[in-house]
Amino acid sequence: MANLARGEGRHDGELVHKLVLHKVAVQSIDFSHDTKYLASLGGQDDNTLVIWDLSSGRAIVGTPAHSFAALAVSWPHGSNAMLITGGQQHLRKWEFNEERRRLFPEDMKLTGVKRVFTAVALTADDKSVYAGTASGDVLLFSADTANFVTTSSHRFSLGISCLAVLEEEGSLLCGTGDGALVKLGMRDLKFQKAAELMGAVTSVALAGDGASAFVGTEAGNIYGVALDKLEVQLRGTGHTVPVSDVCFPHGTSELFLTAAGNDIRVWHSEKRTELLRIQVPNLICNCIAISKQGTTIVSGWDDGKVRAFSPETGKLQFTINDAHAESVTSVALTSDGKRLISGGRDGRVRVWSMGGGGKGQLMEMSFKEHKKEVTSIRVSHNDEECITASADGSCLVWNLRRASRANALFASTVFRAILYHPDESQLLTCGSDRKLSYWDTTDCTAIRVIEGSTEEICSIDIEKEGKLFASGGVDRVAKVWLYDEGETVASGTGHAGTITKVRISPDNKYLITVGAEGAIFLWHLPRV
Repeated sequence: MANLARGEGRHDGELVHKLVLHKVAVQSIDFSHDTKYLASLGGQDDNTLVIWDLSSGRAIVGTPAHSFAALAVSWPHGSNAMLITGGQQHLRKWEFNEERRRLFPEDMKLTGVKRVFTAVALTADDKSVYAGTASGDVLLFSADTANFVTTSSHRFSLGISCLAVLEEEGSLLCGTGDGALVKLGMRDLKFQKAAELMGAVTSVALAGDGASAFVGTEAGNIYGVALDKLEVQLRGTGHTVPVSDVCFPHGTSELFLTAAGNDIRVWHSEKRTELLRIQVPNLICNCIAISKQGTTIVSGWDDGKVRAFSPETGKLQFTINDAHAESVTSVALTSDGKRLISGGRDGRVRVWSMGGGGKGQLMEMSFKEHKKEVTSIRVSHNDEECITASADGSCLVWNLRRASRANALFASTVFRAILYHPDESQLLTCGSDRKLSYWDTTDCTAIRVIEGSTEEICSIDIEKEGKLFASGGVDRVAKVWLYDEGETVASGTGHAGTITKVRISPDNKYLITVGAEGAIFLWHLPRV
């Protein structure tokens, strides 16, 4: 969020204040018209209305919003002396007295009508209050007298989730829980137009030109809307569930792939647009990899199957049934594209032929030495060895020619990721012990241990020259390190959840981080 009021030395994106008072959750917020105040509603655990002074970051006043849960708050357009809240079976007008640090409530007259008010909007002159309800209708009230005026005759399924007043058109824009964007007349609340969107509408933001708006939905989509004809265009999309994996095609930074929930998506790095979506209903994709030749996307799923897709069309190429007894947790491909290595929650590591000549996918090797799930797999440059990390505190090196274990390393940690240094002289690991550990490839002895974070580190990645590597984890901070010095050169905050994976682009231009909150962040990788 850009700073609303910049002080000397401040810049966009800088944290100005951290406002802490509510318990567990914040239900709704709204800025006053002059951005002097912020009103916030706590969740059902405290149900408190708080007015914050944005210049100091301190709370001016806080009071119980109602005996029933409050769900929405809205300031008027021309004054800070009044604000509106709505919730279960109540709609309230509040008089705000800054000097006395008091809020005085007045209930709107509902005339015996029981509603759950989920959205509130005021007209530009602040004389009329529109309130959307969970039952799908819109009620109009007089702000001066607090009297009920009228209600919409049409009810929309799954309720009204947000409202915006279109003064110039004399219309009211309503977002609904069933994905409809609806225009009603401001005076009579009669139906005018509607557009169908993907996912329940969660927010509406009017553009400064007064002719367009941006609409967000529960499906992670952002639409641009031409308000006169209510024409919608998809402007952006994102994940709404934790992102489990991300990868780049070999030698290509223009594209990257993500896995989250039941889908795999292909993205354009520069345009930040989705190019392809592959979905397998009712399943969860845990991991992905793409062949060096760029012809196959390989994925591991929670039903124990490995599925391969075409990166151009998303068509299913093959499925390995019962690849693992439980969920497939990690996959990797050899550089020649002839073998696939998979790891499962059952601790097994299996090597599969990629089925050249129409022979299908045959299991060549199966190793069962890990006691817990396999969290990471890396293959050496010559395809003769691979190393696997496990939650059991071990990392094992496998000789793929002799089908045997070649070496092992152990630590008191849950290993989350392992990688080779580009010259393959060392290994780098991370895990629940919050440390970044360097290991000698020859004898798997520890060379250096760095305190990498105050929380568990979930993912690491190294750039092709081996000078920089990146890390991310539960502390939600993306960090870039100098490999030889073991020092951080950059860090970035922005994720609202655990960073689940980090990847550096092949051209060393981007660092991509993905999180448990569904976010994808593209960072500019620092130059050294």
